[in-house]
Amino acid sequence: MGAEPLGISVAADFQAKELMEKSVDYDLLLDPDRNFKTAALAIPKVKLSTYLTPVAAKRYLAGRGHKTRQGAPTATPSEPPGVAIIDPDRTIRYLYQGETVGDYPPVAEVLAALESSA
Repeated sequence: MGAEPLGISVAADFQAKELMEKSVDYDLLLDPDRNFKTAALAIPKVKLSTYLTPVAAKRYLAGRGHKTRQGAPTATPSEPPGVAIIDPDRTIRYLYQGETVGDYPPVAEVLAALESSA
């Protein structure tokens, strides 16, 4: 569809390197000062007790099966993920802000948003 995936992480550089070597087939950029997340996403704080919920456990176990589980936290482990589709002119065409750890949108939803923005 003419798009390229790119990850933006607030993690440490060694984590990004390990993910690119073992888990993801795209580049990861580091944003330790959270400039992108602050500009594009409203970052809710997730209570640490959220990690002990059945939903978080299910997502963690599902991620282990796909080799995408969270590594050792180095930044703030209470920041949920987000997904954005951004045009080359920097217009955000799709934005999904997770509400808890491991909360990602369905792939079909992201692909549909990508197709409609192409």
